[in-house]
Amino acid sequence: MKKYTQLFRRLFLGCLGLGGALVLSASDILVDNYSFESTSGGLPTLWTQTFGSGGFSISTTQKYTGANSLLLTDSSTTASVGIESQQIPIAPSTTYGAFVRIYLVSGKATLYLRYYTSTGTLISSGGIFSAPLTAPLNTWTYLKVSGLAPSNAAYARIGLHSNAADTCTAYWDDAFFTAKNQSIGALMSATTIQSVVSSVEVIGGVNTNMIYCVSIGSGSDPSRLMRINADTNTCLGSWQLTGTTSTAGITRAADGKIYIGASITGKVWRFTPPSTLTDLGKPTASNTYVPILCPGEGNRIYGGTYPDCRIFWLEGTTFTPFGPSPLATGNAYVSSIAYDATNNLTYAGTGLGSAQLMRYRNGGGTPANYQCLPSTWVNSYKNIWQVDLEGGKVFVRLSEPDTGAPSSSREVVLDITQSGSTVTVVEDANFDIGSRTVSPMRNIGGSNKVFFVRGSLLQTYDIAAKTTASTGINLGMTPIDMWFATLQDQTNYPGETLIGITNGNGGLICFRYNLQTGTATTGIMISATPKVGANFTTMKSGVGNKLYAGSEIGSGGFGIYTPFRSDQNQNLFPMSQVEGLTQCGNLMYLGTYPAAKIREYDPAAAWGANNPIMVLDLAAGGWTQERPFGMTTDGSKVYIGTVPGAGLFGGALAIFDPANPGSPFVWQDLVDDYSLVALAYDPKGYIWAGCTVAGGKNTTPTNTTAKLLRYKISDSTRMIYTFPTAGVDGISGLMVGPGTTGTTSKIWGFAEGRLFVFDSASATWEYNTDVYPAITSSWYRDAHFQDIGDGYVYATVGKYFLRIAVSNKAVTTLYIDPNDSRCTGLSQDEFKNLYYGAGSELKRWMP
Repeated sequence: MKKYTQLFRRLFLGCLGLGGALVLSASDILVDNYSFESTSGGLPTLWTQTFGSGGFSISTTQKYTGANSLLLTDSSTTASVGIESQQIPIAPSTTYGAFVRIYLVSGKATLYLRYYTSTGTLISSGGIFSAPLTAPLNTWTYLKVSGLAPSNAAYARIGLHSNAADTCTAYWDDAFFTAKNQSIGALMSATTIQSVVSSVEVIGGVNTNMIYCVSIGSGSDPSRLMRINADTNTCLGSWQLTGTTSTAGITRAADGKIYIGASITGKVWRFTPPSTLTDLGKPTASNTYVPILCPGEGNRIYGGTYPDCRIFWLEGTTFTPFGPSPLATGNAYVSSIAYDATNNLTYAGTGLGSAQLMRYRNGGGTPANYQCLPSTWVNSYKNIWQVDLEGGKVFVRLSEPDTGAPSSSREVVLDITQSGSTVTVVEDANFDIGSRTVSPMRNIGGSNKVFFVRGSLLQTYDIAAKTTASTGINLGMTPIDMWFATLQDQTNYPGETLIGITNGNGGLICFRYNLQTGTATTGIMISATPKVGANFTTMKSGVGNKLYAGSEIGSGGFGIYTPFRSDQNQNLFPMSQVEGLTQCGNLMYLGTYPAAKIREYDPAAAWGANNPIMVLDLAAGGWTQERPFGMTTDGSKVYIGTVPGAGLFGGALAIFDPANPGSPFVWQDLVDDYSLVALAYDPKGYIWAGCTVAGGKNTTPTNTTAKLLRYKISDSTRMIYTFPTAGVDGISGLMVGPGTTGTTSKIWGFAEGRLFVFDSASATWEYNTDVYPAITSSWYRDAHFQDIGDGYVYATVGKYFLRIAVSNKAVTTLYIDPNDSRCTGLSQDEFKNLYYGAGSELKRWMP
């Protein structure tokens, strides 16, 4: 039986109450003066007449975008008229295409491509011409032309043309150009970190507060170690960690050197300030991830590994693994670690099984390895995220709750002592916590206290009194880490100041809380941090013929792409992880994680505090849902399919009516113990849902085979069909596709790597073939389809983008992601070009 949980420790990514937009660079091939807005002498600049003379003028009578269009008036039947763009740099032996919007009044119009050598010599005088456009008249449509560039081509030009024997009156606007398979680049990007270590270094003879953290990478873009001046809040430099895209393990040894644990490669890196980065290799032969590091005695550091669940120490360049492997039975990784110098002990929290706190005696003796976490917590949480030793107490941060856990994140304070071989564990307190750590201890008003954050409010825990209290300060953020510093600015921050850092607004953001004044400064952005493309979670074409996309939580926010105009991209913050998207009317609906919140976004209004606005909370009202993956619409209502919360089974089908927002319909556990992860609207009055056996996080499925649901909208009746191949876990993508008639719907889908077509009239699986056998586990979000009417169905599934012949279901793989990143979403623009995400890259395919 498969277990549905996470492979590595989850990212802790703070949420902010801040807005704003960031315009990103990307790699669309932009046509100079594409919309004819720049003019000189009544003609467009950067365009040159190459056929005939006259006939062209700038017009404001008709326009698709901007203020102008280009009017062509050709009344001659003996001479051609044409105008060309500037030269566009291209790659030889590559297929390119051009598109232009046109408002034809009369006659015929053509669009052409011509290719040129590096010296500007025309390669073919004839060029490649589109078929003449003769209809429709008096409305905006478009022309397209494409062709292979010769092996000696270096440039292309787009031409707008009327043939010699034809007449033409037409308005032209918005000329676009693309390669057949175009990588547009990252739509969303951010600086995102998982953990932090602070330091004090002498720079220019002055004690300077420093921050070291590692950004999350994406695809072929590796993680980067960042060196940040905490006095000026400026990133001083960054260094690539080759081969890794994620790291949570970072610490500082007594000699000031910084150590970083890497994912994928399982290596440890050492950074010697100010600029030397050294690859130290792997602590164990079998590990692939070092998720946690901490300082030990002298210059020694301690760490934990995955998947062998070991602890080790490092001195110089020598790794010494110690203790059993796995350190705790049933666990795969050491997710947190702390060194007790007084007693020469290592405390290690484990995960990917059950939360266990192992107390290992480094110097020998009995018991050598002792599990200290009370059984109440072992049985209700999967992971220990952080272990801190403060004031003689052990602070344990729990995450990944099972069913019955009191909250998603819990801090447990333990008093652990040993007499002879007997270890005594007393629980002093437990409380809800948002921050990943508690701060170092300080004496506040005569009491030893640590700080933590709950719901963005700064709190204290009194170690002696065993009580929590609020400072009343709303930080507007939940920090990843907190520490104390004596800042250079002693005027505004006298004595010691508590500093916290988290992800937000596409970068890193800090707060400062001064102990003497009791005042806080929040929303401090770190400047000059390197941005990394954020992986897509979903993508959908929508309002304004634009693409709307979400990224992973705390990463790249929300992206909006205008086809062919990546210079107009929007990257919007803040935004939770968007799992599902659909358009209804002139609004976009976003299904976000965590807590399955449905948000309504009006693209015509400014992004801000009330746009998007939450219209439905599917975690509330007893519905206990968490991930709204499946979303579709019938044009008037929004339909949502969900995955439940951690430890739970039973996804829901929710129906939201924008005209009656106060009365949503929610049918929980519509298909017993299944989650609904793919939805498709059938104009015959049905919603089709692809169902997976998987429940929420940290669940072991009770079912074994995927199901297909047909839900009748008019009377809420349902039909459930079991997938014919046993052991296939989930149907992750659906489309009402080609072959659909007035009486029969053909439901195209993917179940793991199996392509199928289901006939609604006969209730038979008329096609079911394992196209990609390597895809063998249930996917919450995976497959997407598009039918552009050219005799093929296009799809993304796993790391593949593919084309399926409607006639015989023959599959052609068009793209395989080289980084094994998931190909996410599939949408089309108004010119029937296809778009999908590959990791963090936006890709375009011109059919």
